[in-house]
Amino acid sequence: MAECFGKDVRFDIIVDDGSHVNTFTIASYEHLFDSRLNSGGIYVLEDLKCSYQKLQTELKAREEWPGMKYNQEGKDFDNERRLLDNFFNEKIHRLDHGEGDVLFIHFYSQTCVVTKV
Repeated sequence: MAECFGKDVRFDIIVDDGSHVNTFTIASYEHLFDSRLNSGGIYVLEDLKCSYQKLQTELKAREEWPGMKYNQEGKDFDNERRLLDNFFNEKIHRLDHGEGDVLFIHFYSQTCVVTKV
């Protein structure tokens, strides 16, 4: 990311249209939301239906999806929805207690929109 945009560039909106692997989605959010998203900025996580899918076992993501073959060999692409549920629950808990830097979270069909304080 830093090589593409420069290490100091910040954004008003970020749309995560990445690998749809839950561990990657969370890692991207934690890095980009904290260090690249401006105050008042919007972070969109899309295609959340994939968070329920066994991307490797059922969909053969490493073999069939462009770019997935470049990930570390042996990396597990099978999602456990519990991981993303825990991630969202922690954000909502902190929001409910006035902690952290999330102004609001909205869920739509297959999409989550988070706005930064």
